[in-house]
Amino acid sequence: RVSERKSSRKLLYSIFLGIFILVFLALWGVPSLISMSIFISNMRHRNDQAIKTTDQTPLFPPSVEPVSEATNSSPIALTGYADPDTKIELYVNGIAAYDTTTDETGVFKFKSVSLESGANSLWVIAVKNDKKSVNSKTLSVVYKKSAPKIEINKPDANSTVTGEKKEVLVSGTTDSGNTITINDHFVIVNPDGSFYYNYPLNDGDNTLKITATDRAGNQTTMEKKVKYSS
Repeated sequence: RVSERKSSRKLLYSIFLGIFILVFLALWGVPSLISMSIFISNMRHRNDQAIKTTDQTPLFPPSVEPVSEATNSSPIALTGYADPDTKIELYVNGIAAYDTTTDETGVFKFKSVSLESGANSLWVIAVKNDKKSVNSKTLSVVYKKSAPKIEINKPDANSTVTGEKKEVLVSGTTDSGNTITINDHFVIVNPDGSFYYNYPLNDGDNTLKITATDRAGNQTTMEKKVKYSS
């Protein structure tokens, strides 16, 4: 009987302990586990959000070294700066034509950029980690190979100058924006392209080399023979 009583008590204790544990878990344990899970989930979400925020840092556009506004040679070279180890895409007249990568100092170089005849617009963008920067400053370059226009009105070919003034009037027209030289002496060109210059003469035969040069460096030269006789 004593053994049966002890067994009964142990069984009752076990039942009460099991009920207590179940009640504890129901009232405090499970909510605690849920709260812990929610806390861990929130921490992960915050970390992911922080990473996303970091990834959204804007990529600054590259800077490009200036080039001549007009040229008579193509291709040309282009140099600039951006973040190190960044892909650089070069657009020529709105078309992605070339790409390269900056070195460890952030320098990038395009050694051979072909231009179209006439006006060209050049800009670059930076690409890194699936992000693209806005366009850099646009460079405008005119590629021109044709010789500039020049017309000489005076003096007439093989003319002779006499009198006290040992000079001859040289006049003519060229395209607006060109420069004019007469035997390497610079002459003022008016906005409409006309020019006038009294050129001093030596005794005897004089050869006048009149050269027009455009912004791209193209030149046209004409010669006039003038004789001075006192």
